[in-house]
Amino acid sequence: MKKPIKILSCFLILLMFASFGIFTGCKTEAGEAAEEVEEAAEEVVEEVEEVEEAAEEVEEAAEEAVEGKVTVPGLTVPDSPVTISYWEWNGETFDPSWNRMVEGFKEIYPNVTLERKSIGYDTYNADLKTALAAGEGPDLIACEPGGPVLTLIEANQLLELTDIVMNDPEWQSWIDAGLKLKDTWVGDKIYQVPMDVNMLPILYWKEIFESRGLEVPRNIDAAVEIADELNSDGIIPLVSMFGEMWSQVDIFVYLVRAADPEDTLIDKAVIGEASWEDPLFKEALQGFVTLKDAGVFPNNVMEMLWGNCLDAFNKKEVAMVYPVGQFGLGALDQEALKNDEFGCIPFLTLHEGDREMITGGGSAMTAININSPNIDTAITFLKFMNSPVGQEAEFDILRTPPGSLVTKESPIPLFTYQTWMQNNMYVGYRRIESPELYKGIQDAVAKVMLGDNIDDVLAELEAISQEVNG
Repeated sequence: MKKPIKILSCFLILLMFASFGIFTGCKTEAGEAAEEVEEAAEEVVEEVEEVEEAAEEVEEAAEEAVEGKVTVPGLTVPDSPVTISYWEWNGETFDPSWNRMVEGFKEIYPNVTLERKSIGYDTYNADLKTALAAGEGPDLIACEPGGPVLTLIEANQLLELTDIVMNDPEWQSWIDAGLKLKDTWVGDKIYQVPMDVNMLPILYWKEIFESRGLEVPRNIDAAVEIADELNSDGIIPLVSMFGEMWSQVDIFVYLVRAADPEDTLIDKAVIGEASWEDPLFKEALQGFVTLKDAGVFPNNVMEMLWGNCLDAFNKKEVAMVYPVGQFGLGALDQEALKNDEFGCIPFLTLHEGDREMITGGGSAMTAININSPNIDTAITFLKFMNSPVGQEAEFDILRTPPGSLVTKESPIPLFTYQTWMQNNMYVGYRRIESPELYKGIQDAVAKVMLGDNIDDVLAELEAISQEVNG
């Protein structure tokens, strides 16, 4: 800024001499001086404009640099070498997304090494719990909403992120959709942030139904009606990964919420203001039994894992599979996926006319180990995972980002349709915030599917609730 100041000084000197000429009657000289002053003034204006333009360019460049840097207010990534570890259960389907995130982050922070460990889902939560208890857990943790993450919070093993995220307007804007998910919040606190927004519908083979002239069922009675025909052709009507224990809680919550006109019974029961022996809960458990006894579910449904279900579905040994949200599209027959051979519906309702909704939330939530020695760096990478680079990496492996940063369209019709569903249908949560009740529902479904009396099972669940709520 020194040059404009010097020019302005010359301008003032010239103006002084011009004024002196006018006051001494030297009109000709004064006119000449005035012209010189005018020319000098024009030069000053041009010089100032050039400096202002240059300053704006510098400011814009600085803003771009800060945006590319991905920083978190109040936190510092050290210049010395740092290693950040991340555990998850997604396997090789997550490789392309992870590699792009690592490459992008290392362009900004080349001193940071990022290590990822993928553990099979069937042992993930147990392995993580053991490692954290021994002080050997990772810096970044993929978390499953509901009981598993609540167990970690109660053990004081996750860092609370509420103030960090909510005091960072940029981060908030990146995950605007994700912040609306119940999965993101535990009461009024944030312990994990969403990597995606994922709904959980049934997927079905269009050809299996169209070739037989069958309508795709939307409720339990309709599914029972077509079960014999499909089974006689050697096709299992519907499978779900009950061996992994979580999908039956999703279904139970869905059945109740879809049939509850006020949509309050689940919430009231969780906090002890409604009884778990309510007739609607009994009807929901009876729905599981009906699906099994009628042959809609296979006899071994309680043993089926995610891999079993997808393998049978890809071989067309199964007509419908639940749930396959965006997180599972990469495991489907890719040619069939590209050729739009799959259909998509919400889970079956208890009754015809019940409200249909899409349940789900975040399939990939990530938290910070409260005992991480590199918390500032871990949080900064977590924010980078939510950045435009991270969200596009998620989109390209068929996961709907938790914000609106990605504007391109997917070439996969089903992915586009699922995204439309979650943006246009009523979205219902599937999470029970009490770990004890979450497990209680898992056990209740398992027991009735194995033949236990529904009334006895619900009495046990009510006893758990009274113990939890006092």
